[in-house]
Amino acid sequence: MKAKEIIINDILKELESGVVPWHKPWFAIGKCNLQSGHVYKGINQLLLASTEDEFYLTFKQIQELNGSLKAGSHGKHICFWNWFNEVDTAGNLTGKQIPSVKYYTVFGLSLIELPEDVKEKLISKRRAEMKDNKINMDVEEFIAATRAILRHEDQVRAFYSPTFDYINMPKLGQFENSDLYYKTLFHELTHWTGHKSRCDRGLEKNAAFGSESYAKEELIAEIGSALLAFEFDIDMETKNTASYIHGWQQKIKSDSNFIFSAASKSEKAIEHLKKIVK
Repeated sequence: MKAKEIIINDILKELESGVVPWHKPWFAIGKCNLQSGHVYKGINQLLLASTEDEFYLTFKQIQELNGSLKAGSHGKHICFWNWFNEVDTAGNLTGKQIPSVKYYTVFGLSLIELPEDVKEKLISKRRAEMKDNKINMDVEEFIAATRAILRHEDQVRAFYSPTFDYINMPKLGQFENSDLYYKTLFHELTHWTGHKSRCDRGLEKNAAFGSESYAKEELIAEIGSALLAFEFDIDMETKNTASYIHGWQQKIKSDSNFIFSAASKSEKAIEHLKKIVK
């Protein structure tokens, strides 16, 4: 039985038996809210980029922690997006979602006076300890041979940029274990094969997040990740893979059997990678 058939059979069994919620296998590192631990990302990373502080609080949070602002302190504006179901004039759901944005002001820890015991307790809670995960040299050599550009600039997200043709990954030590790091990297590497100069899956068209075409590409990347994990004898975490696939599969209404088509596209992506590294 081919690797593709083994993996798809395992995934289908998990989908049939019910899947557990998908969980992100790494913890985010970056500027964050000292009280909640929320790591700022996206546009908020840029809005806070000019500041040196690692931790931030809103004025309300400062008050709740019995703290105060230092004289002359000025905060930074950040934004928070929410999505709501659209309702027509008759009060019926339209099936569309509309965005809503709220703006907040946050203050860096250097601008805040907090009780010392409160500050020490919160900082110790927020400081992330990197795990001592082992490097898999076989995989590292394979990735290097593909000549894909790999960066570790954004330590919040794992993604592939079709526009600039590079992969970004959190660092190895941010993951629960090495296998999950490499499985995530395989996912992004499969996306990388979709560039117009390689397998040309139309990634440059910038399909909207959550759209059917976006969901299809996510299924291709996740199955590709499982295929590569199989090749390198890495634990595939089949339940988490099935859960991830289940979530995106709900977006695909026009083709209930797309998982099989995705598997074929994934296999072509892996074959392309193997041709590159030979």
